[in-house]
Amino acid sequence: MRELTDPKARVAVTWAGALPYFADRESIDILGKNDPVIAHQPMRLTARGLARWVAFHPGHLKWDYDHSIGRLQPDIITDLWLNPEDALPYLRAGYVAWNDKNLGFWLKRGSPHVDWEAAARLGSIEEVQ
Repeated sequence: MRELTDPKARVAVTWAGALPYFADRESIDILGKNDPVIAHQPMRLTARGLARWVAFHPGHLKWDYDHSIGRLQPDIITDLWLNPEDALPYLRAGYVAWNDKNLGFWLKRGSPHVDWEAAARLGSIEEVQ
C-alpha cells in the first residue's frame, strides 16, 4: 500500500483494522462502522425466512457503494463486500484494476496520490471488466 500511494491517499476497505493502521493512510470503511451516513442506514438482510437469522452478522450488514465509492472517491479500493456487482458502475467509470501475484485492488484513474510508475512496475493494470 505504501509503495503504491502517497500519504494523502484515501483507501476504501472492508477490513478496517490492521490495514489502515499499518498502511498509515486515511481509510474509508465500506461497512460504515465509523461513517455516520452508513451507520444511520437500515441493515441489509441478505437471506429470507429462518436463514436470515443464521446469516445475521452485526456490523456487517450495512454498506453503500454509492456513498463509499461514488461520493467519497477513494484513491484505492482494497475489496468489496456483498453484492459486488452493485459497485461495478462506479469501478468501470472511475477505476482501473491492479493485480500482482497475490493481491488485487482498484486504483482511481488519474489519482495524483497513486504512484503509477510503481503500480506498473509491481503489477498489471487493466480496465475493470
